[in-house]
Amino acid sequence: MTTTALVPVFTGDTGITLCNARDLHTVLENGDHFATWIKERIEKYGFTEGEDYFGKSRNRSDGRPGRQRTDYHLTLDMAKELAMVENNDKGRQVRRYFIAVEKAARAQVGAGETAKLPALPPPRRIRKREDLSFTARDSEGRMLNWFVPSRTNQWHEHVGIGEEWFAEVVELAKHDPSEAFDALRFAGDALVRTWNWGHETGFMTAFARWAVAAMIEHKGVAPSVPFKLPALGIPPREGFEHYRQQAAPLALPAPTMSKEEREAINKKAWAETAECSRECFKKRRAEMIDAAH
Repeated sequence: MTTTALVPVFTGDTGITLCNARDLHTVLENGDHFATWIKERIEKYGFTEGEDYFGKSRNRSDGRPGRQRTDYHLTLDMAKELAMVENNDKGRQVRRYFIAVEKAARAQVGAGETAKLPALPPPRRIRKREDLSFTARDSEGRMLNWFVPSRTNQWHEHVGIGEEWFAEVVELAKHDPSEAFDALRFAGDALVRTWNWGHETGFMTAFARWAVAAMIEHKGVAPSVPFKLPALGIPPREGFEHYRQQAAPLALPAPTMSKEEREAINKKAWAETAECSRECFKKRRAEMIDAAH
């Protein structure tokens, strides 16, 4: 499969869909020298030759003597990660493009046709909290649940949803910092709905990256914000250590079913109660778990 779309992709010797790291570097508009960029990324993120990428040495294209040039042919998983760590709009656009490439290729498996790559939709306009995907609701005001069809690497796609959610908050902060602050402050309630599907992992990983960068830049001093903050909490008068000393470990129940069995019940219960309330879903799920024993 080949294409001249955003980043050209091609089929490698082993049948794996690849892209050239030089093409990716150009599209990402990263200002670092290519050789420095790719070598630093490989070392920093622990990519493995022969698994994540394939090095190909060739002579200079201008025919002049000198050291051979190395091309790096990347798997799309590695290319998506390199796009993601750019942490900007261009990187997110490229990552969505590679997801579209993979989706189109899967749709054509066995059809004997060259996959036609779908055009990426323009970035969504994020100007207020109601525009955020993880606060989206249906016509009856119920929060939406973001399931991804079961397929290979499903977990990574769920994590990617969470990352996109956080990127929306970053976009919102450009236009309304106060709204972005509240979105982050109350995000926990929305993330709990995902039942450990991976959405919250992607969201909180991005959250942590931005938070730690702020901690480093501000040298541990809380940064100021251009709006009035809500009332801050206070520690207990006896001191936090007083209560920490008395804390007992949480008594966690022994697992009675596999993660896959629990996820299957969640899906089935949700399907049966799609027109019902949240409490109705929880009740039906509990009934199905009890019946499974």
